[in-house]
Amino acid sequence: MDIKIYQGTNGNFTFFAAGNLTAKEISFVVKADRNISTSTDVSKRLIDKNSLRNEIAVNYSLTANKTTITITLLDSDTYQKEAGNYYYDIKNITDEDVLFSGSFIIKPGVQNVFDDTQLPNMDTIKYFILNARDLEIGDLLCTRRDGNGVLKGAALPLTAFFQSFDINEFEPNDILQTKIIDGKMKCSGLSISAIVEAIRSRLNG
Repeated sequence: MDIKIYQGTNGNFTFFAAGNLTAKEISFVVKADRNISTSTDVSKRLIDKNSLRNEIAVNYSLTANKTTITITLLDSDTYQKEAGNYYYDIKNITDEDVLFSGSFIIKPGVQNVFDDTQLPNMDTIKYFILNARDLEIGDLLCTRRDGNGVLKGAALPLTAFFQSFDINEFEPNDILQTKIIDGKMKCSGLSISAIVEAIRSRLNG
């Protein structure tokens, strides 16, 4: 039986084995290579689940005399895996018996549960043009407006950055903020308590 699943999605896959295996250790492993000689390293396990860790459901039916093995794949199991063909097997570790094996196919997906559905409106995103030729090694990147009022990227040498500090305006644990003083951009401290109070005022406002 081949397992097919889209990237970043979840699903349950059920297998049936003869007899009672509920007391056995059952393992489910996915690897890129099924050749034992080149894939024996545990680090090569792309997905590794074990019944002893409660990652595999193992249930026995007395009337049918068979065990149901349910493999639950989480979104995170395939989210960062490349789409392609892999290999899996389900093994009875206790008795060193391979119960099932086959291809594990991750199909490419566009959307998944990890997508940020709260993306900001593009009209609210600020962007600027950066000319790399204006930068020197060690410069900081800052933004400034040109003569036409267009926001652009510009270089800020470290010496100029430190000159903008007034150490007397800082207290322990302050956060750096920028402000205009006498028409010039300066750096000053913003206390965490002031931030908390601003958030409370916004929430209560």
